[in-house]
Amino acid sequence: MLATSWAAGAQSYTYTVGNALLRPAQDVILRTGESLYIPPNTVYTGQVTFEGTGQLIVNDWVWITNAVALPAQATLTNLHMLSLEQLTLAEGATVHNAHQFATTSLALAAGATVQNDADAWMQVYSAAFTNEGQIYNCGTFLAQSWATGGSVVGCAPLPVQLVSFTAKPAAGAVELRWRTAQEVNAARYEVERSVDGLLFAPLSQQPARGPGAYTASDKTRPGTQYYRLRLVDADASFSYSPVAVVNGAALVSRAWYNEMGQRLGAPRPGFLLEVNTYANGAVESRKYWQQ
Repeated sequence: MLATSWAAGAQSYTYTVGNALLRPAQDVILRTGESLYIPPNTVYTGQVTFEGTGQLIVNDWVWITNAVALPAQATLTNLHMLSLEQLTLAEGATVHNAHQFATTSLALAAGATVQNDADAWMQVYSAAFTNEGQIYNCGTFLAQSWATGGSVVGCAPLPVQLVSFTAKPAAGAVELRWRTAQEVNAARYEVERSVDGLLFAPLSQQPARGPGAYTASDKTRPGTQYYRLRLVDADASFSYSPVAVVNGAALVSRAWYNEMGQRLGAPRPGFLLEVNTYANGAVESRKYWQQ
């Protein structure tokens, strides 16, 4: 699995602790593609829960809370001090620790990644440590138990440091921009799009050409669109960026049909044709297989 860091600078956030939307002790729900920033000199004690995937949390000072369950493609970057009762990482979730991080319980699913930087300190205080994923330890990592089906490897540079990834409407199109500060053995960037924040399909790709700015575009579509980057390394390992969201016309109705063209009251396992109607009169359909 390719470990990818996410820098705090040059990024806008859905919630910033201490402003009018989120007080230092207030709980918050992060939905698909949303983000949370804990700025310097701020102590946050709120509980964060998740709906969907691809969220981003950047802790730039102190975060003390209970259980945190990072969903798929979510990223947690700790730049100062982080103390959690329990941390669980789903497949594709990433934690980047750059300073001090302590938890009582840590569990990594297959495909999850933890990066512990040089001069960083990370400790699991109890025996509740299970690792089916990948831990890159460049600093100090302490645990009472090593119940691991994954691996803990020594210090290695982060292949890609992603500074920002944005998607914004612009003149009848969606403009996608991202910037990297470091690329080590990076092969390419694949842009993926989704209509529900869960199922993503390839849109375009660009070869990695060294740290700097990249751009891509998509045509304007009805409804909310979700975008993410698939960062592919030279050895074919990969990771995902946080999800960027572009809001379109409001959804008015959604209908499902089976392979015989019969309308269904709700989606069910098997072939489905989904038809969405929007407030601007646009109609969009997609075919997929429901598990």
